[in-house]
Amino acid sequence: MAECKNCGSEFERARARQKFCSEKCKYTFYNKKAKTGAEKVCPKCGKTFVGYKAQRYCSRSCSLSDVIPSREVTCVDCGAVFAHRGRGRRKRCKACQKVNTRVRSAAFATRSGRVKSPGVGSGGAQTGERNHQWLPPAKRKPTQAPPYRKLAFRAYGEVCKVCGSEESIEVHHIDGDRLNRDLSNLIPLCRRCHRACHRIRKPTAEQRLEALEKVRRKYGRREIPE
Repeated sequence: MAECKNCGSEFERARARQKFCSEKCKYTFYNKKAKTGAEKVCPKCGKTFVGYKAQRYCSRSCSLSDVIPSREVTCVDCGAVFAHRGRGRRKRCKACQKVNTRVRSAAFATRSGRVKSPGVGSGGAQTGERNHQWLPPAKRKPTQAPPYRKLAFRAYGEVCKVCGSEESIEVHHIDGDRLNRDLSNLIPLCRRCHRACHRIRKPTAEQRLEALEKVRRKYGRREIPE
């Protein structure tokens, strides 16, 4: 058992030369030792305090507000003007400083060997089997077919096949199966004609064809653009 030099409590030493029971007692002891013990008066706020030998102000805020006024600095990277308050020679704004710190940290990690293959993702291994997301062909998902709207517009044009309108064009599935993307099952219609084809709830295949024919007779015209 050992006795703490700051608070006098007994503790078990983790090291042979340990003198304090905690880090708090250690810093408190050395801070008291560094202070002169003489009372001083802060020239900024007039508060009486006990400080270190060369300390003039009671706090950092009083020191900065009285000695170092705020000044305007132009960022060397983006050219923005910002207010800086402090003793340091700041050259960059907060946003540019974060970017610069990140770049310097990455450069040091590469230079020291901590990062062997710098780059995006898994250390620069972005192609082929070196990529951590690579899968063999047997485990890959099947490639999705192009959207049915692009197929219909590419084949018939973006124009209603019934009334010839070119506004609010949609694609109608003739048999009602949205998974059937055959061109014979797709027909571009405007919003009015498309809504007229879906007035019957849960129609059969014959009712779907009849609804499309009714729309053609009602809204259709002789010359339908191809």
